[in-house]
Amino acid sequence: MTLPHCVLNALNSKQVTYQVIEADGVELRNQADANKPLAVMIVLDTPDTRIQAIVSSNTILNLDALSDHVPQQIQPLDTHNKAQLLNSNGLNELPAIPQITGYQTFVDSALFNAETVLISSGNQSSLIALPQSDFAVLIEGSLAVEIGVSIFALPGLSNCQEKDSEDIYDAIRNYTSLQIKKRLQDTLEIPPLSATAQKILNLSADPNADIEDLVQIIELDPSLAAQVVGWAASPYYSAPGKVKSIHDAIVRVLGYELVLNLALGLAMGQSLRVPENGACAISLFWRQAIYCALTMEKLNRITPASKRGQPGFAYLAGLMNNFGYLIFNHVFPSHFSTLCQYMNANPHINPMHIEQHLLGISSEQMCGQLAEAWNLPNQINNALRFKQDPTFAGPDANYANLCFLSIRLLAQMGVGNLPKEAIPDSLYQALELDPEKVEEVMQDLVASQDEIEMMLSSLAA
Repeated sequence: MTLPHCVLNALNSKQVTYQVIEADGVELRNQADANKPLAVMIVLDTPDTRIQAIVSSNTILNLDALSDHVPQQIQPLDTHNKAQLLNSNGLNELPAIPQITGYQTFVDSALFNAETVLISSGNQSSLIALPQSDFAVLIEGSLAVEIGVSIFALPGLSNCQEKDSEDIYDAIRNYTSLQIKKRLQDTLEIPPLSATAQKILNLSADPNADIEDLVQIIELDPSLAAQVVGWAASPYYSAPGKVKSIHDAIVRVLGYELVLNLALGLAMGQSLRVPENGACAISLFWRQAIYCALTMEKLNRITPASKRGQPGFAYLAGLMNNFGYLIFNHVFPSHFSTLCQYMNANPHINPMHIEQHLLGISSEQMCGQLAEAWNLPNQINNALRFKQDPTFAGPDANYANLCFLSIRLLAQMGVGNLPKEAIPDSLYQALELDPEKVEEVMQDLVASQDEIEMMLSSLAA
């Protein structure tokens, strides 16, 4: 494979010895380890200039440590400027080669312990391997500093659901020890469900409930009613004729169960404030939520009957998959912006490691507590609590397993805040899913992206 022009020029000008490795990008990146780390480049803004930092793909860039060496406020480069930087250099991703941009560069000193260092080639399908001596030549002029936190050095996240409350209370008590200025109360205060959400939740548990009961509840909430009708009228569902009412949306287009769970998820979202900016901005939040709901619904359909869950529960679990960030924003408001900043600066790291580093708890634990406080069905609770654990085999594990699979498949499409990660074969086996059929589902989803984005515009508004 031919290397991008700017990369080839930089390598040749430094006269370094290197090897181009061609393989599946996700698999290749997951093979990186302490002896052969993958170095990633992170560009940041200051009020006066830009700087860049090189860390291992298994390392969180510690913005606090970096600020000790930079006298100005540091902000991660925003999406628009990042895309502009890549396009101007003809790259898909920015290699850990300081010469390409010429910005002042800081390199995590831990990278100098490896015999071989991998860097991006600028293309997603190949990497460049450099002996340590040649990597040192490539980054000459950079400042070597301790700016990384290895995810392997972080305490392991608890998978014991019974300890979630204790862990969260400990995190709240330790809030000030994390140098957070705002004083917190000693209790976890999860806001109550909105009246609309409570009515819909009660309706879902009523075996005698019918369409008219659901219509009456939704019509009392004008915002919710507009969203449901807009959903049914979207090109994604290709409804013949104009959708004239909630009743029409349910009977002719969406169906009772989908509307019930869509309305429940949207109403629950109203109980918690969605952040207006950062890594979990309202548009990004609902984009990930809706894509995950649609993906879980579609994957659930092709799951064998022995593993198949209720379609409504699969949809709702997907819709609520990132509600943990709403709780973080509610419980740790003054620190949530820092969490978003770290997530923006470290797109190569699964956010659960950043959450563990900053707060000592995960958004999955917060989601589990939210589901428990709101008395949601156990299927939803387990799906939200264990969606990052591919080995979870507890009650109704299929929902959690489907959620794990969905958010990683979406990450490969560039949807959500996870880096591209390999999916264990054991997960497909646990769900008895054929990877080829899963690929067909995702191709259908990609083909429908324009229609989905049109639906999302109504939620973002």
